[in-house]
Amino acid sequence: MPGILIGVAFVAVLAVIAVYAATRIRTVEEGYVEVLQQFDKMSRYAEPGPYFLRPFEEPVRSVYVQQREVADLEITGIFTHGGIMVSVLLSYQMHLDPAQMTTGELYYDDFAREDQQRRIIKLILQEVVREFPPPPSTNSDRVDTGRLFSPFSFKAAEVRQRLEAQMRTALATHGMVISQDSLLISRLNLPPAMIDALVRAKAMDLTGTAEKELFERIRAAGAGMTDMGLVQMVRALRNQDPGMNTIVANGGFVPDARINAGQISMPLAGSTATPPPVPPPTPQPSVPAPSAQSNGTSTPDDRFLPLTDDHMSLLKSVQD
Repeated sequence: MPGILIGVAFVAVLAVIAVYAATRIRTVEEGYVEVLQQFDKMSRYAEPGPYFLRPFEEPVRSVYVQQREVADLEITGIFTHGGIMVSVLLSYQMHLDPAQMTTGELYYDDFAREDQQRRIIKLILQEVVREFPPPPSTNSDRVDTGRLFSPFSFKAAEVRQRLEAQMRTALATHGMVISQDSLLISRLNLPPAMIDALVRAKAMDLTGTAEKELFERIRAAGAGMTDMGLVQMVRALRNQDPGMNTIVANGGFVPDARINAGQISMPLAGSTATPPPVPPPTPQPSVPAPSAQSNGTSTPDDRFLPLTDDHMSLLKSVQD
C-alpha cells in the first residue's frame, strides 16, 4: 500500500511539472525577437522558434527584425551649397541586428527608432554635402538655380554613394543594417511655408514693399537661411528662372535633375522619367570640410557662393 501511494504521488508530481513546463514554453514568430524581463529588468531576448521561460521571466515586447522598406524618411534642415534649407526624402531597405543594440534600443518602438535614424543621418548628410565642392559658375550675370541646390542638382549619385557608405557604418553600431545599394534620394522639398511665400510672390510684382515682405516671409519659413541664398532665390524669381519656377510649382524636385540657365530637364513629383545625360561640370579643387556639429543642428556654408556687391545692394534695398 505505501508503495502505491508513493507511486501515485510521484505521478502527480510529474504531472504538475509537465503542466508547469507546458505553460512556460513559448514560440517566437519568424522575423521577430522577443524581449524578456526578469524582476522588471531585461534578462535576454529570444530568437525565432520555441524557447523556455525561466522562473519569474516574462515576455514584454516583440521586435520585428526582418528586412523592411523605409520609405521617404524625411531629413529636415539640410543646407545646400547655395544656403537653401531643404528637406531630403530618403528610401532604403534595412533589417535589425538585436545583438548590436543597447538594452534601451531593444525597447524602442517604430517611432523612436525612426527618430534615431533621422538624428544620425542628419549629421552625416550635412557633412557629406560639405565634402563636395560647388560646380563652376557659367554665367556670373545670371542666378544659376542648379548651383543654389548643389550638390543634389549635379552630384546626386555621388552624394548617394557616400551617404550610404557612412549610413551603413553609423547605423550598424545601433543594430540597424542597411542593405547594400538600396539607398535612394527620392526627393528634395522646400519648407511648405517658403513655397507658400514664393507662390504668392509669383503673382505680384517683386518690387518695393512686396519684395521686402517676401524676404521676411522666406526668412521666417527657412530659419538659418543665408543672405546669399535668400537674395539669389528672389533674383531667380524676379528673372522668371525656369528651374526655380518648376521647383516652386512642385514644392521641390527630384535630385540630379539638370537645372541649367535657359534649359531645364527636371522630373516632376512622382515622375519616373530619366533626365537626359548632361556633361559633368569641370572638377574644382577640393574644399576642406568643417567638422560636424555634435548637437545635430545644421548650418549653411557661406564660403561656397559669396555675396557680390549686387547681392548686397538688393538685400539692403529690401531691408531698409
